[in-house]
Parts: sequence; structure tokens; C-alpha cells
Amino acid sequence: MAAVGQGFLSSVGRIAGRPARQYRWTTLIGLAEAAIAKRRLAEADEQLAEAVAFARAEWPASPRLGESLARLADIRAAFERTDDALRLYGQAIAVLGSLPAGINSTLAHIVSNLGRLFLLKGERSKAEALVSAALALQRKLGVPDTPVLKFNLALAAAEARREHDAHRAFNEAIGALERQAGARDLLGIALHDNFALLCQSRGRHDDAEGLLRRCLILRQEAAGPRHPIYAAGLINLARLQLDRSRVENARGIPPGADEIEALLWQAADICKRHGERPTAGLLPALYYQARLAQRRGHGDDSRVLCAQLLDFGDSDRSAADAAEVATLHVLACEQMHSAESTGGGDADPERILRRAIALADRLPGAHRAFGREIKPDLLSDLAILLGALGRSAEAERVATKASELMRSPAWAVSRHVFPSV
Repeated sequence: MAAVGQGFLSSVGRIAGRPARQYRWTTLIGLAEAAIAKRRLAEADEQLAEAVAFARAEWPASPRLGESLARLADIRAAFERTDDALRLYGQAIAVLGSLPAGINSTLAHIVSNLGRLFLLKGERSKAEALVSAALALQRKLGVPDTPVLKFNLALAAAEARREHDAHRAFNEAIGALERQAGARDLLGIALHDNFALLCQSRGRHDDAEGLLRRCLILRQEAAGPRHPIYAAGLINLARLQLDRSRVENARGIPPGADEIEALLWQAADICKRHGERPTAGLLPALYYQARLAQRRGHGDDSRVLCAQLLDFGDSDRSAADAAEVATLHVLACEQMHSAESTGGGDADPERILRRAIALADRLPGAHRAFGREIKPDLLSDLAILLGALGRSAEAERVATKASELMRSPAWAVSRHVFPSV
């Protein structure tokens, strides 16, 4: 009788445990979504990894496992852990594709996000095929295209130099987001940022400025005016103004220099004061401040800012190489413009620029985008120097490479989550 009772209680425990397990999985998904909304991606990664393990043990070959895998892949893609993301997306497709329900909207989004990853790896034809297939799947289901699908289409069209298609897809993505219930602020930021980058790379500075100023409003709504997310928007706007001035007046004092300086100062102050340690956004804020001071002829200010850059690198070893790249560029420009190098006989600026370019190509993690962002300027300055040294053929090759990079935006997709679910 005791054995029968024990068996009965055991059965009740298993039955009662199922709702508890379902509640635990749902809680993990909800916590991950909240963490993503607050930009705490490391927390979301941990919670989703636990959700995947939970679903794999409790509900193998189920929609819960497919959803968990897709969500975790989205996070890994945001961390630029591309191989992990590709593997997880593949597993999610295998799980969801084997279910009786067959094709669904999540599957279409996974295929589309796979396309974006291949695009960022430089495999453009494969990327465009996957994005097109995802859109076809979505339309076969009779479901409207979502902001994420349109965003991926915009990137693919831009890389294929189909300018009209890219602009239309970006506008449609922004429109779809505005119509979406419970619109995600961070996704709106990503759409405006990347659309602005495309416009900026094509010399459409007024269009880019309008997008970035709208994006500042979204950033303030998402995080407030004293958060690094808002600081990043200030830096983007300052970069645009500097880029516009480079096109219009490469060496003189930029128009609107006071506004640019104010934007960068505010961004640097936010990054310094956000927590116990300055955030990564301090590096580009100081770098562009130093470049601006240099162009205004404030050499002492520029050197003070370079010292702050190196101090930041010393305080955060992951930023050390990026701080060195930034400082080397400022130093090289100073030498190029100094009286000692006007005769063209000093080769030090060339060596400094080449070291900065080599370092920019291999910056780690969160600073990789910074390296991609400033490499065209490094190459442009190297081309100017080589021309001054009488090496015109080499200068032309370097200038062509710089122009190609400027025409291929370093897409601002790092640390943005583009949801499959």
C-alpha cells in the first residue's frame, strides 16, 4: 500500500511539475525580453541559454525549443559571435521545419537573419538569396512584411548598389515599425542609424542629418538623455557634421565647429559619468574631439585629449588597441601638418599611419566597428601624405581604396537585436 501511495504521489508530482516547468521557461523568455529592452544583452544571453537547455531537456522537437534557439541566435548575432549564431539558426530551422505546422513566420525571420549574417561576412549573393527567400515565405503565409524583414532587404539592396530599392526598403521598414503595436525603440534606432549611414556614404548629408536627429528623439525615449545610448546618437551626429566638413573643406575649421564640440563634450561627459567606469562610447567621443581640436589649431587641447584616450586604454585593456589607433591617427595628422614635415622628407607620419591601419583591421569585440568606421579616414590621410612625398601612383591606389570603403557603410548592426520571434 505504501508503494502504491508513493507511486501515486510521484505521478502527481510529475503532473504538477509540467506547469511549473512551462512557467519557468516562459519566465526566462520574459526576463530575456526585458533585459534586451534595457540593453543588458549579457543577461539576456544567459537567460536564453538556460531557456534553450530547459526546452531541449523538456520539449525536444517542439516549438518552444525552436523559439529558444532562434532567440539565442539573435543575441549571439548581436554580439558578432557569427559562427555561434549560424549554428543556432541552423538548429532552429531543423527543429521548426520538422514540426507538423511546417513553415511559419519565425522560420521566415530566421532565414532573413541568416541572410544578414552572410552579408556581414561578405557573401553577398548568398545573403540576397536568403533574404529574398524569407520574404517569399512570409508572403506565402499571407503575413505582412515586418520591420526586420524589410531592414535585411534594405541592407542586401544597398550592398548590391540598388540604391532606389534600398531607400524604399528602409522607408518601408520604418513605416512598418511605426504601425507595429508595442514598437521596439531599439529596433527603431537601428533602422534610423543604418539608413543615415547609407545616406551619408552617398553624400546625402541633409537626409542623414534628418534621420539622426529623429533617432536622437528615439534614443531619449528609449533610455533618457544621460544614458550611453543617447551619447552614441550625439557622437553619430557630430561624426556626420565632421564628414560633411571634410567633403566641403578638408583642412579648414569645420562649419558649425562649436555645435560639433558641444555634441562631443556632452557625449564624453555622459560616458564618463554613467557608472563606476567610463563606457566604450568615451573612446570615439574623445577621438573626434581631438581631431576637431587639431583642425581648429588647438594643438595643446588635442594632446590633452590624446592623453585621456591612452588613460582610457590603460583602464580597460579591451580598449587599449582602439585607444592606440585613435592616438596614432591624431599624432600622424599633427606631424603631417607641422613645419617639420611640410617639406615632405619626414617618413614618420607614414609609418604611424600604416601601424594605425594595421591595428584598425584587427580591433576586438565592441571596438571592431570603431576600426571599420575610421579606416577610410586613415587611408585618405595616407593617400594625401604619399602624394606629398611624390609617390602619386601609390597615393592613387590608396585613395581609391578609401573611396570604396566610404561607399560601403560599416553597418551599425553590432549590439542591435533583430528579433526572429
